[in-house]
Amino acid sequence: LTVLPLLVVLFIATHFVFAKPGSDIYKKYLQTTFVSERSAFSAGEWQALETSYFLNKKIALEIAKEHPLIGIGTGNFNAMIDDYKSKGLYPKRFFSYDPHSTWLGALAENGISGFLVIISFLLLLYIPYTHTRYLKTDPAYLAIFIIFSFFIIEGIATDILNFRHFWIFLAISFVYHRKAIKAMD
Repeated sequence: LTVLPLLVVLFIATHFVFAKPGSDIYKKYLQTTFVSERSAFSAGEWQALETSYFLNKKIALEIAKEHPLIGIGTGNFNAMIDDYKSKGLYPKRFFSYDPHSTWLGALAENGISGFLVIISFLLLLYIPYTHTRYLKTDPAYLAIFIIFSFFIIEGIATDILNFRHFWIFLAISFVYHRKAIKAMD
């Protein structure tokens, strides 16, 4: 519960650009390939302009609703973005990015079935690091738990499954956990 406000701030800071309508910076933002002319919400004189990150996640949720069970297929998200562009639902000047979210990308491309497989796999590796017995007695165990937690949170704004260092980290954490359990028992 204490992490929730930080997640909200992370989401807002990475998915919206704030500017006063008509200002020079507002006009400059609208010329970029990542800021939309659509305002998600206002805060006083300031508008929160939707970025490609936000629109990609919004589209990922729409796709997940339309194809809930098995999604649209791995690697097909960019083609769907092009389809949205042709219908005028996504700015043509934006690049056709991936969803930039491990969780929503899995949901859109692989449906609930693929999403559950990814979640189950990561939980299988993560849950052992939540045991307080080991967290209190082993600083390396605690460090792995913290790093793993950051990766899971980063999955909101990035597709962490595409990063080699994440897979290397998973391998190291798996091996360390097995060694730590044997040494402590």
